[in-house]
Amino acid sequence: MTEHVIEMIGDDPSVDPFELLNARPASWLRLFLMLAVHRAAARSSAQPATPWYRLGPSAPAGPDSLAARLIWWPHLGDAMFQSFRGEIRVTYDGRRVTLDLAGEAVGGDAAGNEAALNELLRLIVTALGAS
Repeated sequence: MTEHVIEMIGDDPSVDPFELLNARPASWLRLFLMLAVHRAAARSSAQPATPWYRLGPSAPAGPDSLAARLIWWPHLGDAMFQSFRGEIRVTYDGRRVTLDLAGEAVGGDAAGNEAALNELLRLIVTALGAS
């Protein structure tokens, strides 16, 4: 299992991070997933396909934290992992927003996988407006 963490501090995020994790349908996540692997997609000989993913319902994961299961199939052939199964956790205390992604990527290059997963977190945290 690999762990990927980004933490950003903001006084006033533009979006409540708990509301984002609970937003249904979870179609908001699709573009973040596509952007996170755009470099690998550009290098891939595979025909780009829309990623498949499942974001489960959130549940309390500690003080000021919610977590949801994330399963992601990027569909990029050998350019990226075949699947990622894990959990995304949001911790928000009214001031600090922390996003954690923990899980296992199957296939792909370890460095490329880590870069894509870190990019996913960076994109989401940036969209939250935390700085």
